[in-house]
Amino acid sequence: MRPTPPGTTDLCMYLHILKCIRDELHFRRVKNTTGTQANFLQLFEEDHWKAEQLDKMCLPRYIFH
Repeated sequence: MRPTPPGTTDLCMYLHILKCIRDELHFRRVKNTTGTQANFLQLFEEDHWKAEQLDKMCLPRYIFH
């Protein structure tokens, strides 16, 4: 069995930490990161349905794999 190269253990530890952080991240929704609900309702002329559709359209793009 060959010895482990220096730094491999650290690299594995950092990879594990990054995976844990990724698993804990939550999608904040488009409205929570770029403006308020009121901003989006104003943008969509008070149409609540359109504001909700924006979130539904964007969510699949932010799923971590």
